[in-house]
Amino acid sequence: MKIVVHYPTSAEGIRQLQTTVAECHAKIITAHIDALPVSKEKKKELLDMVIENIASQKND
Repeated sequence: MKIVVHYPTSAEGIRQLQTTVAECHAKIITAHIDALPVSKEKKKELLDMVIENIASQKND
C-alpha cells in the first residue's frame, strides 16, 4: 500500500495544519482522561498536569 501526503506549502496552510493537529491531540488526551476509572477531581488534576507539562515544554 502506498500513501501520498500533500503537505501545505503556504505559511497559513502550515499554521492551519498545526492547529488541526493540536486540536486532535487535545481531543485524544481528554478522551483518554475521561475514560479513566477515577473521580472527576482526579481527572481535573490529571488534565491540569498535562496542561502544565505542555506549557513548560513550550517555554524551554
